[in-house]
Amino acid sequence: MKINEKIKELRKNNNLTQKEMAKKLGVSLSSLQKYEYGDFYPSIEVIKNIVDLFNITLSDFLDVSDITNEEKEVINWNIKRSRELEKEFENDIEENTRNIEILLEDKEIDLGYSDIIWQMSMMNFYFRVNTEKKEINIEFYNDLKFINDKGVYDITLTLDEFKVFLSYIEETLKLNILSALMLKAKKH
Repeated sequence: MKINEKIKELRKNNNLTQKEMAKKLGVSLSSLQKYEYGDFYPSIEVIKNIVDLFNITLSDFLDVSDITNEEKEVINWNIKRSRELEKEFENDIEENTRNIEILLEDKEIDLGYSDIIWQMSMMNFYFRVNTEKKEINIEFYNDLKFINDKGVYDITLTLDEFKVFLSYIEETLKLNILSALMLKAKKH
């Protein structure tokens, strides 16, 4: 049984519609349909969610008799790439957090921290790597009030666009730190 067939079988055996299962997995209906039709392979995060949802082991899920070498390669690549991206993002977040802490520790600097607070809320995200499409789905949770008063945005960026986004935040934080240090130097 192939992975797409296994996903469909698990859904049907548990009397779930595609819509219900997609919601429980945190994916779109069209993504689940593509997994079931074999158009795309699920990311490691989606596989983990499937295993958790149906309370089975990863071995049980992947114990399919005719899994192809291509499917194994895609799964292994997904796992490897997910770990690499997670590490990269953790490092970026840690560096930006340290930069903000430097600013916040200096009580003499009276800056409008709205930009920094906004950037921190932007950094408080959850991402899902869809390696088949090389896209990242990012949900930004923002404490700020917007005109639509939702505070939650679902944006899909390519990996390159996401890197540009992170570099923008990093550059803005560096400029804020530089401005703060210049203000401090002027005061002394």
